[in-house]
Amino acid sequence: MIEKLNYTDFFEKISQNLTGDKPFVMYRKPNKVEVFGYIQQSNNLVELTSFNQKGFVFCPFNTSEKSYIIPLENSIKISTTTEERNFEFLNSEFISSTSSLEKKEYKNLIEKTIHFINSTKTEKVVISRKEEVNVTNIDVIRTFNNMLKKYKNAFVYCWFHPKTGLWMGASPERL
Repeated sequence: MIEKLNYTDFFEKISQNLTGDKPFVMYRKPNKVEVFGYIQQSNNLVELTSFNQKGFVFCPFNTSEKSYIIPLENSIKISTTTEERNFEFLNSEFISSTSSLEKKEYKNLIEKTIHFINSTKTEKVVISRKEEVNVTNIDVIRTFNNMLKKYKNAFVYCWFHPKTGLWMGASPERL
Protein backbone atom coordinates (compact mmCIF):
# COMPACT_ATOMS: atom_id res chain seq x y z
CA MET A 1 0.00 0.00 0.00
CA ILE A 2 1.25 3.47 -0.90
CA GLU A 3 0.71 6.24 1.63
CA LYS A 4 -0.27 9.45 -0.18
CA LEU A 5 1.24 12.51 1.48
CA ASN A 6 1.01 16.20 0.84
CA TYR A 7 4.06 17.69 -0.83
CA THR A 8 5.64 19.11 2.35
CA ASP A 9 5.17 15.93 4.40
CA PHE A 10 6.60 13.76 1.61
CA PHE A 11 9.84 15.72 1.40
CA GLU A 12 10.06 16.09 5.18
CA LYS A 13 9.94 12.30 5.49
CA ILE A 14 12.63 11.91 2.81
CA SER A 15 14.76 14.58 4.52
CA GLN A 16 14.51 12.77 7.87
CA ASN A 17 15.72 9.56 6.27
CA LEU A 18 18.61 11.31 4.58
CA THR A 19 19.64 12.93 7.88
CA GLY A 20 19.21 9.58 9.67
CA ASP A 21 21.33 7.71 7.08
CA LYS A 22 18.41 5.46 6.11
CA PRO A 23 18.19 4.09 2.55
CA PHE A 24 15.53 5.49 0.23
CA VAL A 25 14.74 6.20 -3.37
CA MET A 26 12.39 8.79 -4.81
CA TYR A 27 11.47 9.09 -8.45
CA ARG A 28 9.06 10.50 -10.99
CA LYS A 29 8.25 8.92 -14.34
CA PRO A 30 8.45 11.01 -17.54
CA ASN A 31 5.57 13.45 -18.12
CA LYS A 32 3.88 12.53 -14.83
CA VAL A 33 3.15 14.59 -11.72
CA GLU A 34 3.24 11.83 -9.10
CA VAL A 35 6.49 11.31 -7.18
CA PHE A 36 7.08 8.01 -5.41
CA GLY A 37 9.35 7.14 -2.53
CA TYR A 38 10.48 3.83 -1.06
CA ILE A 39 12.05 4.04 2.37
CA GLN A 40 13.94 0.89 3.33
CA GLN A 41 13.36 -0.20 6.93
CA SER A 42 16.93 -1.37 7.54
CA ASN A 43 20.40 -0.20 6.53
CA ASN A 44 21.20 -3.55 4.91
CA LEU A 45 22.69 -3.25 1.44
CA VAL A 46 20.54 -5.71 -0.52
CA GLU A 47 22.19 -7.19 -3.60
CA LEU A 48 19.99 -7.94 -6.58
CA THR A 49 20.23 -11.68 -7.16
CA SER A 50 17.22 -12.17 -9.47
CA PHE A 51 15.07 -9.95 -11.63
CA ASN A 52 12.11 -11.63 -9.95
CA GLN A 53 12.80 -9.50 -6.86
CA LYS A 54 10.42 -6.56 -6.46
CA GLY A 55 11.67 -3.11 -5.62
CA PHE A 56 13.72 -0.27 -7.03
CA VAL A 57 16.85 -1.62 -8.72
CA PHE A 58 20.08 0.35 -8.90
CA CYS A 59 22.05 -1.26 -11.69
CA PRO A 60 25.31 0.01 -13.24
CA PHE A 61 25.99 -0.15 -17.00
CA ASN A 62 29.14 -2.13 -16.19
CA THR A 63 27.81 -5.66 -15.73
CA SER A 64 30.84 -6.68 -13.67
CA GLU A 65 29.66 -4.37 -10.88
CA LYS A 66 27.02 -5.44 -8.37
CA SER A 67 23.42 -4.31 -8.63
CA TYR A 68 21.39 -3.36 -5.58
CA ILE A 69 17.72 -3.13 -4.74
CA ILE A 70 15.54 -1.35 -2.24
CA PRO A 71 13.12 -4.24 -1.73
CA LEU A 72 9.41 -3.45 -1.67
CA GLU A 73 8.67 -5.95 1.08
CA ASN A 74 11.05 -4.13 3.46
CA SER A 75 10.02 -0.59 2.52
CA ILE A 76 7.47 2.04 3.36
CA LYS A 77 5.95 3.32 0.12
CA ILE A 78 4.93 6.98 -0.12
CA SER A 79 3.81 9.32 -2.88
CA THR A 80 2.96 12.94 -3.53
CA THR A 81 2.10 15.10 -6.50
CA THR A 82 3.99 17.99 -8.08
CA GLU A 83 0.88 19.51 -9.61
CA GLU A 84 0.81 23.29 -9.42
CA ARG A 85 4.15 23.42 -7.58
CA ASN A 86 6.14 26.58 -8.09
CA PHE A 87 9.76 25.46 -8.25
CA GLU A 88 12.73 27.71 -7.63
CA PHE A 89 15.83 27.03 -9.72
CA LEU A 90 19.27 26.76 -8.20
CA ASN A 91 22.00 29.00 -9.49
CA SER A 92 24.81 26.65 -8.58
CA GLU A 93 28.06 26.11 -10.40
CA PHE A 94 27.85 22.32 -10.14
CA ILE A 95 24.62 22.13 -12.12
CA SER A 96 26.30 23.18 -15.37
CA SER A 97 29.99 22.80 -14.75
CA THR A 98 30.77 21.18 -18.10
CA SER A 99 33.98 22.58 -19.56
CA SER A 100 34.36 23.49 -23.23
CA LEU A 101 36.71 20.49 -23.64
CA GLU A 102 34.06 18.14 -22.18
CA LYS A 103 31.42 19.67 -24.49
CA LYS A 104 33.69 19.15 -27.50
CA GLU A 105 34.39 15.53 -26.49
CA TYR A 106 30.67 14.91 -26.03
CA LYS A 107 29.89 16.47 -29.42
CA ASN A 108 32.51 14.18 -31.01
CA LEU A 109 30.91 11.18 -29.28
CA ILE A 110 27.50 12.17 -30.70
CA GLU A 111 28.97 12.50 -34.20
CA LYS A 112 30.65 9.06 -33.93
CA THR A 113 27.38 7.57 -32.68
CA ILE A 114 25.39 9.02 -35.59
CA HIS A 115 27.99 7.66 -38.03
CA PHE A 116 27.81 4.25 -36.32
CA ILE A 117 24.00 4.19 -36.52
CA ASN A 118 24.05 5.18 -40.20
CA SER A 119 26.66 2.57 -41.15
CA THR A 120 25.37 -0.49 -39.24
CA LYS A 121 22.15 -2.36 -38.55
CA THR A 122 22.18 -1.46 -34.88
CA GLU A 123 18.89 -1.86 -33.05
CA LYS A 124 19.73 0.29 -30.06
CA VAL A 125 22.52 2.58 -28.93
CA VAL A 126 22.83 4.13 -25.50
CA ILE A 127 25.29 6.90 -24.89
CA SER A 128 25.49 8.58 -21.56
CA ARG A 129 27.58 10.82 -19.41
CA LYS A 130 28.67 10.40 -15.86
CA GLU A 131 29.37 13.47 -13.85
CA GLU A 132 30.84 13.07 -10.41
CA VAL A 133 30.41 16.08 -8.19
CA ASN A 134 32.14 16.45 -4.85
CA VAL A 135 30.27 19.02 -2.82
CA THR A 136 30.01 19.38 0.90
CA ASN A 137 26.76 21.30 1.15
CA ILE A 138 24.04 20.28 -1.25
CA ASP A 139 20.37 20.72 -0.57
CA VAL A 140 19.23 17.33 -1.88
CA ILE A 141 15.52 18.11 -1.69
CA ARG A 142 15.84 21.45 -3.46
CA THR A 143 18.11 19.98 -6.13
CA PHE A 144 15.72 17.07 -6.73
CA ASN A 145 12.79 19.49 -7.01
CA ASN A 146 14.72 21.57 -9.52
CA MET A 147 15.37 18.44 -11.56
CA LEU A 148 11.64 17.64 -11.48
CA LYS A 149 10.93 21.05 -12.96
CA LYS A 150 13.79 21.13 -15.47
CA TYR A 151 13.43 17.57 -16.79
CA LYS A 152 9.67 17.05 -17.15
CA ASN A 153 10.14 14.59 -20.02
CA ALA A 154 12.67 12.43 -18.14
CA PHE A 155 12.70 9.76 -15.48
CA VAL A 156 14.05 11.70 -12.48
CA TYR A 157 15.42 9.83 -9.49
CA CYS A 158 17.34 10.19 -6.26
CA TRP A 159 18.85 7.05 -4.69
CA PHE A 160 20.46 7.12 -1.28
CA HIS A 161 22.07 4.33 0.67
CA PRO A 162 24.72 5.02 3.35
CA LYS A 163 26.86 2.24 1.81
CA THR A 164 26.64 3.39 -1.85
CA GLY A 165 26.17 7.13 -1.49
CA LEU A 166 23.75 9.56 -3.08
CA TRP A 167 22.93 9.31 -6.77
CA MET A 168 20.60 11.62 -8.71
CA GLY A 169 19.79 11.67 -12.36
CA ALA A 170 17.42 12.38 -15.18
CA SER A 171 17.18 9.94 -18.06
CA PRO A 172 17.21 9.93 -20.99
CA GLU A 173 19.59 12.79 -21.59
CA ARG A 174 18.63 15.21 -24.34
CA LEU A 175 21.00 15.52 -27.27
